[in-house]
Amino acid sequence: MVSILQPFDVINLTRTPNASLALSVIRRKRLLVAIGAVTAVPLGEDIEVRQCWDLYKKVGDLFHARDPDFDLPFCPVEVTVGNQTRVLAGGQVKIGNFEVFVAHPIYPEIDGTDENVAISRIGLCSEVAAAASALLLEYTFRFTLF
Repeated sequence: MVSILQPFDVINLTRTPNASLALSVIRRKRLLVAIGAVTAVPLGEDIEVRQCWDLYKKVGDLFHARDPDFDLPFCPVEVTVGNQTRVLAGGQVKIGNFEVFVAHPIYPEIDGTDENVAISRIGLCSEVAAAASALLLEYTFRFTLF
């Protein structure tokens, strides 16, 4: 991923309150790549990622109507590029000019977990490098912390 960097690219790196890491690289207000807890870093003008807590609550309420003890194990992320929106809990998809890989969604029952996502602009950053970097970022951090 370092090979795509050019002068004046903006690199955003943050640690979330849950101690997860996130990184994004933006060139001229357009996202090149983002990895980790991507809802915690700027993504530029052409893509939006958000946590779907509103849907999580609605779906949970539906299940609780039949089983009050049911707990929905994950909260997905919502990715919007232009007029195309996808709600994702895992896997890899192409959305507009981006490859999106969701290593895992948010797990509300497990304290300290944020989403782990890799987003790469097609033709500028390898989706394999982005996905591997997201996984490496998480697992390197987890093993050094505990």
